[in-house]
Amino acid sequence: MRNECNVVKDLMPLYYDRMISDETAASVQEHLSNCPACSLAFSEFQGQMSFSRSNAAPVLPLKSVKRKLRISRIIATMLGILLSMAIVFTAYYVQPVIIEYGASEMYEQPDMDTAIAVIRDQFDSFEGCKLFSVRYTDDDFCQRELDYCNTLAPDGITYDACIVFRTEFRSPIFGGGAWNANHIYDWSWYLARTGDGNWELLTWGML
Repeated sequence: MRNECNVVKDLMPLYYDRMISDETAASVQEHLSNCPACSLAFSEFQGQMSFSRSNAAPVLPLKSVKRKLRISRIIATMLGILLSMAIVFTAYYVQPVIIEYGASEMYEQPDMDTAIAVIRDQFDSFEGCKLFSVRYTDDDFCQRELDYCNTLAPDGITYDACIVFRTEFRSPIFGGGAWNANHIYDWSWYLARTGDGNWELLTWGML
């Protein structure tokens, strides 16, 4: 009988989890019905297992674990993409515009800044474009281009000052309209004025 009790006690965990054959389970059940000591031991074992499992972390099925790992990888990939986009946004949209005034004997920096402000007002209408730099050409070039500016003047207006800048900028990342997608442009901007009047933007583009 003692040997049979030892066998039943060894089988209790498997019997409790229903991991033995029906025939073996029936034998264990019969023994528990006829052996008060083993019946008491099994009742204590059941109590211990119920307490232990109620306080244990739930065991997730393998499929659920795999699904959670897959979701985690997807989230990590998306975060990586968002981080890359943030870096690109910072590089193209946040960095300041470089202004190159050059060496001019004709125009002081405040004069140039006023003309640059006119250029930037126009550039702001280019949706999705990022301005990288604005640079003054040179005094000789501006003097030579004064006659050209006067060919663009309204009737009755004669300009006596011309200033020309070049700009480098990037077109919209995905293009649109007449823009090539994500293309670097180098454009000229012609402005002129009469006397101490305001700078007028006459023309711009790949001139």
